[in-house]
Amino acid sequence: MKKSSLILPIFSIVLIAAGVTLCFVGKAKGDVFDNTVLTEGDYIHTTDITSDLNNIVIEYSNAEINVIGGADRNYIETFNISDAEINTSKASGITISDTSDYFSLAYDTIVHFNGIRNILFPGQSYSGNKKINIYLTGDYNVTQLHFTLENGNINVSHLDSNTDYNFTIKGKGDVSFEETSTKSQAYVKVNEGNVTLKQFGCVLLEGNIQTGNLHCYEENSGKHLYNLTCENGMVYLLGESQGSQYIVDTGSNAVNIDFSVQYGNIHLNDLEKNDQPNE
Repeated sequence: MKKSSLILPIFSIVLIAAGVTLCFVGKAKGDVFDNTVLTEGDYIHTTDITSDLNNIVIEYSNAEINVIGGADRNYIETFNISDAEINTSKASGITISDTSDYFSLAYDTIVHFNGIRNILFPGQSYSGNKKINIYLTGDYNVTQLHFTLENGNINVSHLDSNTDYNFTIKGKGDVSFEETSTKSQAYVKVNEGNVTLKQFGCVLLEGNIQTGNLHCYEENSGKHLYNLTCENGMVYLLGESQGSQYIVDTGSNAVNIDFSVQYGNIHLNDLEKNDQPNE
């Protein structure tokens, strides 16, 4: 074979080797990959929300999720989560999941090619606590937030929207809403943990806790539409027991809370006071 005919193949191999080397060097040094940076030991990835979303779906084994309203712009910030676990290709919304099987991963890699680094490091996972922060402006509305965790906490604060909330914690963790209202519905299911509602308004909240407590902090405690049941516990209104069931079929507003606790208590507290027992 002539030497001239070997130049192109050799040059191609050199370029490929250089590209692969740069991927490994960038990975090792924590340099920027898309919007991923290394900050104080955490890999932080930023995903901008540039259009209306029908839903944000998160299915994760162990993580903390924070939804924060009143932000300057709309974006998602993930800590120690691989880029490959963030799917922005669906027209309906954004999915973040660590439950994909190898077939799904291979399919996404082929159909939604995101560069050679996702082939070299398809299962890259980062040490450190997993956290997902979703920042939304006051005028932005997501149709549905659908979160499922094996273990971890879900917090929503300072958000006024028309969003449907669907939260499930299969193992252990807490759910909290603070200064949040929706003109739609919310569904919460917790296996072991507490649910806290502090100035939370919705058309209908349905939920249940297997083991744990429900704490409600309101300006007019006991004045909403309630159907509260504790199978093995008590409902407390301002610290006084109401028995194992508390039903109010008239109220001062349209907030309707239908909630049950299997093992634990329900506390209806005044917003300005801390009437709940230490448990």
